[in-house]
Amino acid sequence: MKKIAHIVCALTPKTFFPRLLFFAVFLSLSGLFVPGCKKDNLPAGPSTDAFETLAKSFLTKATLPLSLDALTLGAEVPQDSLENMARQVIEEMVFLRTDPAGNLLVNKVRDGLLPKVTIDNMVAGFLADGRMLKGDYLVRFQWRTNTGVAFTTLGAVSPGGVPRFEPVLHFNGIETVHTPGVQPRSGWTSTWTRTIENGFGSDCVEVEWKVDITTSPDGCNIVDPAPHIEITKQLSNCWGWEQHTTKGEIAWCNPQQDCRCSVQPQSYGEDCIKWVVVTYVATGASNIKVETNAGGEYKGFKVDAKVSFEVSRFGSEATFEKIGNLCAKSGSI
Repeated sequence: MKKIAHIVCALTPKTFFPRLLFFAVFLSLSGLFVPGCKKDNLPAGPSTDAFETLAKSFLTKATLPLSLDALTLGAEVPQDSLENMARQVIEEMVFLRTDPAGNLLVNKVRDGLLPKVTIDNMVAGFLADGRMLKGDYLVRFQWRTNTGVAFTTLGAVSPGGVPRFEPVLHFNGIETVHTPGVQPRSGWTSTWTRTIENGFGSDCVEVEWKVDITTSPDGCNIVDPAPHIEITKQLSNCWGWEQHTTKGEIAWCNPQQDCRCSVQPQSYGEDCIKWVVVTYVATGASNIKVETNAGGEYKGFKVDAKVSFEVSRFGSEATFEKIGNLCAKSGSI
C-alpha cells in the first residue's frame, strides 16, 4: 500500500464482517473533497492514518464481499452549517442488503422518499450523539461490492485525527459470546455475556443472562420450577441501534443408568433443560416489535415474548442465538 499524506489510494482489504449484520452507508458530497491522490492537492487538516488503521483492522475480521478502494480527506465542518451538512449526509445515506447469492444490494435513502419527520429524527440523533462536531473534517471512503458496484460513504474525523464516524464501521458489528464454566452449588449455575462490537470498538449491544438449576440430593433431578434462565442485562448503546432479547427452555431426559428421569418417569436418565437466548437487532429505519403479553416461538422453543421486525429497505435486521444444555448430574453438555 502506498501512503500519500492524508490520502490512501487503492486500499484492498481481505474480507469483511464475520457474523452479521447490517450495513448503512453514505454517498459522498463530492464537491467537498479534493479529488485525486497527489500530495500537492491535499487540503489542510488532520491525518487520516488512525482511520485507515481502524478500517483495515475491521475489514480483516470480516466476510462481507466489499473492498475499500480509497480514502480522501475533505472539508472542515463549520458551525453555521453543521445541521445542514448533517441533513445532507443523512439524505445521502444508503443501506446495503445481501441477496440469496451473497451479493450486496445498494438502497439509497434519497430514492425512498422517507417522511420528513424520519429524516429530522435521524439528524437530531446523529448530532446529539456527537457523530459530527464543529471543526471536524469529512472523510470520503470509496467502496466496491463483489459485483463491481462502486459507491462512497462519508465519515467524520476530529481535528486531532480521531475517527468520529463512518457508517460501514458504525452500523456493522461482530458478536462475541463469553462461555463460562458451569459451577456447582446445590445444583448448577452459569453466567453468560453477549456483546456486539462495531468497527469503532463500541459495544453497541450488551446482553447478560444466568442459567441456574437446583437439583435433588442424588443429583438426578431438577427440583426448582421453570424458568431457569434470567436475562440480567440487555442494552443498546449506539446511535441507530435497537435490540431486544428473549429466552426459552425445554425439559428433556439424558440417559443415565443410576438416575430416574422425572421428565420421563419410566426412563433411566437425568433431568436436563435445553435453553435458548435470542437477541434481535435492528438499525436505521428498521424497528423491533415486541409483544410481551403474547408468547412467541423460536426454533421449537416457547419464548417469553413475541418479537418481530418492522422491516425497512433503509435499515437492517439480524438475530443472534445461543442454544445450550444443562443437566442435573452432568452439568453443561
